Amino acid sequence: MLSTVAGLFLLVISLVKTKLAWYDAPVYPLLALLAAGGLVGGGRLVAAFLTTHYHRLPTPTARLAAVLLVAAPPYVTQLMRTRHSTDVALHHPSLLYGRHLRAQAQQLPHLRTYVLGDNGVFNDSPAFYMAALRRQYGHHITRVPPWEVGWVSPPRVVATCGAKAHRPWLQHYQIRELFRTDSCVTFQLVARR
Repeated sequence: MLSTVAGLFLLVISLVKTKLAWYDAPVYPLLALLAAGGLVGGGRLVAAFLTTHYHRLPTPTARLAAVLLVAAPPYVTQLMRTRHSTDVALHHPSLLYGRHLRAQAQQLPHLRTYVLGDNGVFNDSPAFYMAALRRQYGHHITRVPPWEVGWVSPPRVVATCGAKAHRPWLQHYQIRELFRTDSCVTFQLVARR
């Protein structure tokens, strides 16, 4: 039953267009239960073999050492992978919009209508943050990909995260910076270049 659920879950996330590193995280407890069941079954087979052929059971210390030798490497590997994916996620520009827009709402409370300039990569994070700010603060946000930057007219206010999202605006407009957090910037379009 657990293997079927884990297999179906992995199948579903492999079919999804957007693949982020932490999408498979919920399947790890299921896989851990399956691995534990396999270790218990393997331990019973080894104990039966030792009892049959050598007429004695392994000591508790030997049992613990065997479990650690088998179980520790995958857990250490997964810990390192999770730590790396978390570090990468915290520096991915499209995932910084939420923190920036919430700070912007506190620092610039009068600003309620603006453009969200993204980097053109399909990702639901900016759409999620836009919906959250619409609901929480009543903001009116328009999402503009890089290929539509030239259609926005000054003096609109724009929020971008990351150099790839910010660069097209600098190429088309003179800007005045209003607010900055990390690699995210909220700026006003002053004039066309």
